[in-house]
Amino acid sequence: MSRDELVDARRHQPRQRRRKLFLRGPEWTSTNVTFIEYQQHLFQGCGKAAIEYSRQFYPRTSYDKAMIATMQDLVVRTRADFEHLPDDGLWEVVDGRAVLLPANDIRHQALSGRMFLAIAGKLKELGRGVVLVTVNVGIPVPKTSRGEIQNRVPDLVVAEHQPEGQFAAGDPPELAIEILSTPRGNVERTEKIDDYARAGIREYWVVNPFLREIEVYILDGDSYRQMQPNESRSISSQAFAGLTLDLTPIWAALY
Repeated sequence: MSRDELVDARRHQPRQRRRKLFLRGPEWTSTNVTFIEYQQHLFQGCGKAAIEYSRQFYPRTSYDKAMIATMQDLVVRTRADFEHLPDDGLWEVVDGRAVLLPANDIRHQALSGRMFLAIAGKLKELGRGVVLVTVNVGIPVPKTSRGEIQNRVPDLVVAEHQPEGQFAAGDPPELAIEILSTPRGNVERTEKIDDYARAGIREYWVVNPFLREIEVYILDGDSYRQMQPNESRSISSQAFAGLTLDLTPIWAALY
């Protein structure tokens, strides 16, 4: 969002609401901002959460300077920039800019929980491997990127080993799983496919709760080859030998 768009967003807010949201100078007070509030207000370019975040670095500044500062704070060029992002949210860094992920709805969370339990149970039987939820996965930075760090946060990952803190670029999990929140799933089927392939993740599942099927992508060289969508009652991983899931109890989370 450009500076002019931010100013327009402010201008079109009702006058009474503007007075409430845009406190200035010594009138600012510290607030506890939830990540949902942060996401809702910051990306609309008109909220107390955005101002409060900017205030940490630019106290007692004007509205325009505060909003410009907020935009600058979301630019992530280095690992240090990434470490300074707020702790109460999930962040992906793409092309030098931080993207705050929205909260998942109940349907999505129920499906993710069922998949986690099913995979964890199977790994316990196999006696190896880990399944992790919303963990940072480092992505090798493309040459055209404006930053030196890039990451994604898959809904689930399965790996032979557990990393220390997160999966660094060059040390990926064997399997990444994304659950669609919308039927179109544009990001999951475009940008994330490219990033996960560049990271060297050998297998990628896109779980489609709307059609009750799982799209399977297998790494072939430096890109993915899509397999026939899995519509059966079970699915087996090619990248993680022995991992076979019964999908019946997993799809039951959708009822």
